[in-house]
This record gives sequence, structure tokens and C-alpha cells, in this order.
Amino acid sequence: MFTTLRIIYKFLAFIILFVLIGSLIVYFESITLNENNSLFIDDSGVKQTGISEKNNIPIYISIVVSYFLSYKIPWFKKKD
Repeated sequence: MFTTLRIIYKFLAFIILFVLIGSLIVYFESITLNENNSLFIDDSGVKQTGISEKNNIPIYISIVVSYFLSYKIPWFKKKD
């Protein structure tokens, strides 16, 4: 019973950490990209940054960090 609860807890922690860390890294990435590039207005009158592609690196980083935080750190200690 406790093993099942630990697995569910670790899985939920992984998902929550993945979303939070991923959104934080993507936020920092968008800030750094917008600082280096100036905005311009295209023919339709919409402001464009000139950047159309983003990396997948923040997704990979957040997967690795979330995995280590939720599965590799011993949050639950076994009683001897």
C-alpha cells in the first residue's frame, strides 16, 4: 500500500516539477531572446520579433532535473 502511494507521489511530483521548471526555463529563454532582438511591425500591422523557432533544450533540461529531483533523491527513508 505504501509502495503504491510512494510511486503515485513520485509520479505526480515529476509531472508538477516538469511543468514548473519547464515553464520557468522557457520564460527565461523568451526574455533573453527578446532582449537581443528589436521588434518590428510587418505588413499586417502585427509586432514581430523576427524569431520563429525555439529550442527543445528547455524541455530536455526540465525532464532531467525533474527526474533527479523526484526519483533519485531519497525523500522517504526506510526504517531500520
